[in-house]
Amino acid sequence: MDVDAALSEVPVNLLPLLDDTDFKTRETAVAFNAAGMDLVWNFVTPAGDYTQTAVTPTSSGTYDWAHQGDGMYSIEIPASGGASINNDTEGFGWFTGLATGVLPWRGPVIGFRASGLNNALIESAYSTTRGLAGTALPAAAAEAAGGLFTRGSGAGQINQDSSGRVDVNLVAWRATQPSPLTSGRVEVLVGALTTGVIVAATFAATALDAVWSTTTRLLTAGTNIVLAKGTGVTGFTDLSAAQVNAEADTALSDVGLTSTVTGRIDAAVTSRASQTSLDTLDDFVDTEVAAIKAKTDNLPSDPADASDIAALIDALPTAAENAAALLDLANGVETSITPRQALRLILAAAAGKLSGAATTTVVIRNVGDSKDRITATVDANGNRSAVTVDAT
Repeated sequence: MDVDAALSEVPVNLLPLLDDTDFKTRETAVAFNAAGMDLVWNFVTPAGDYTQTAVTPTSSGTYDWAHQGDGMYSIEIPASGGASINNDTEGFGWFTGLATGVLPWRGPVIGFRASGLNNALIESAYSTTRGLAGTALPAAAAEAAGGLFTRGSGAGQINQDSSGRVDVNLVAWRATQPSPLTSGRVEVLVGALTTGVIVAATFAATALDAVWSTTTRLLTAGTNIVLAKGTGVTGFTDLSAAQVNAEADTALSDVGLTSTVTGRIDAAVTSRASQTSLDTLDDFVDTEVAAIKAKTDNLPSDPADASDIAALIDALPTAAENAAALLDLANGVETSITPRQALRLILAAAAGKLSGAATTTVVIRNVGDSKDRITATVDANGNRSAVTVDAT
């Protein structure tokens, strides 16, 4: 069926609807709103997408349910705007359904495609020359009068080699014109102003006329220069300015440059070279130079060079020197206690050997176990009453 057709009447069932008690009596009075009516439209697109859509039949218009006879029913599907399904997509669809007192049924698979395809494949007459292609191709057999050309060397064929180049028949081109071969030369007929052909000889004559005209102009120009210069002279170095200017004006006039153009050129040159323009340029340069000098006057007479910068870098303390200065900073932690000494005492208290823990005198060694780092007098509860340290 044609896709996008308005109110397409689609068969609902493939076989007559049958009574569900005896399985053979045709149901010829199933109404659109029959009890238990359950109608589903199954559709598969050419891409393979499968959908199922419930459809509610009506008594007229969109989804109109109609009995066609002998238990065969149909329903109308709109092209668009329907409440459930529309005939707006190419593909294949069929109905399945059931109703009270009726055996379940299914309808035929219906293909929906462009009307042009249906016209070509079903409705239009087949042509032995055009097939199903419509009227775009000629209604004649290939190689026949009015038909298509084919590749080959026979009548109605185009002779080509393997590279696709055409073997041209000059005799057919020249028709009834004079013999195309004269002393081994091919006289190609190109087209004439009146008859549609121009013989190569005509073109050659025209070309020679153009060459001769150019040559004549050159010779005439040479003669004019000699006359202006004077005969019997081999060089042009002593031509007067007036003679050269006159010949130049004539040449400019020949190529379409009038005195107005040359006058504008002279005026432009004169204007550019005028004293007023030079004075303006000189004043501008003076102003810019003065501005630059005002900046450079602030520069020192003896600016630092690379060696001065290197000396400054060499004078900076090293990382080790910075660390040592910090660790040995006098009174850095407490009075008379540097950060280095404080770290020694902390390290001993945290990791040094300890003795006398059960007595009144506790001694803590340095980590290297080479000296007593902390000596403390304590009571039975470990409270310190006197502490002596050696942070050296």
